[in-house]
Amino acid sequence: MLFEHHVLTSTQIVDIAFPSRRAANLRLRDLYQWGVLHRFQPHRTRGSHPMHYVLDTAGAVALAHETGLPPRNSATTANARSDAPTRCSSATPSAATACSPT
Repeated sequence: MLFEHHVLTSTQIVDIAFPSRRAANLRLRDLYQWGVLHRFQPHRTRGSHPMHYVLDTAGAVALAHETGLPPRNSATTANARSDAPTRCSSATPSAATACSPT
């Protein structure tokens, strides 16, 4: 799923693949802790966005092994992309050092 769509929200993943939100959250947490998925939550001034999930390094390697395709260049993984989501200390960071990759 994530390989084809690149990013999915937790709500979309629940609707597609799980019988309940709790089951999805438990599995997604495990996959995140194992490095299979990378997650981030976009900033919103009011309320919150759902968690967003992308394939992480271990997930890309496992997928490549399963499909027989070479893993994508490490520059396209969630941790190394220049367009990877960042966590900022404020809504409008004053310097690039205020943000760090999630």
